[in-house]
Amino acid sequence: MLFGDASSFAIEYDLDREFGGEWLFGKMCYWIGGSRIGNYDLGTSLRDVLFQIKYIGHCCGDRFGEGLCKIGPEEIFYLIDGALYGEGGEGSSALIKIPDDLARYDVRVPVDVFDEWKIYLVDCEQGAMLMYKHEDEKKPSFYSLPKYRFDKIFLDFYGRLESDYEKETFLDK
Repeated sequence: MLFGDASSFAIEYDLDREFGGEWLFGKMCYWIGGSRIGNYDLGTSLRDVLFQIKYIGHCCGDRFGEGLCKIGPEEIFYLIDGALYGEGGEGSSALIKIPDDLARYDVRVPVDVFDEWKIYLVDCEQGAMLMYKHEDEKKPSFYSLPKYRFDKIFLDFYGRLESDYEKETFLDK
């Protein structure tokens, strides 16, 4: 099932034929600019995905970048990455207002299919910037989206996954 447009931004997921009831075994990935992000073929417990994405959903509508919007996307990526993971450089970060709680910009689902990826999203006045990098790549990639497009697609996906989970847990009782 695809939420969004794979040529722009989408979230794809499918339940396995034998999905293990409430475990919801299946596959999941993001699509950014026509490229699959995440190890879709690995598969995962979509129940775990559901539990792990609550913080991403909680931050929908609250990713305005303040001073981050005044610097380039590569600098933004490394600034957030450095703050969250102790990697990357400072660059011109001393010259801008850095928002509190940089974790809200991290939209990578912390499950095995995304272990090799870092994915950040910052909303600015003119739109949103998705910044992503596979661990084997030297530099991050970037993709511009209309503001809140990610949030709408994400919340649609979250609602469907939550519904799938509720159906399974209800059936067990």
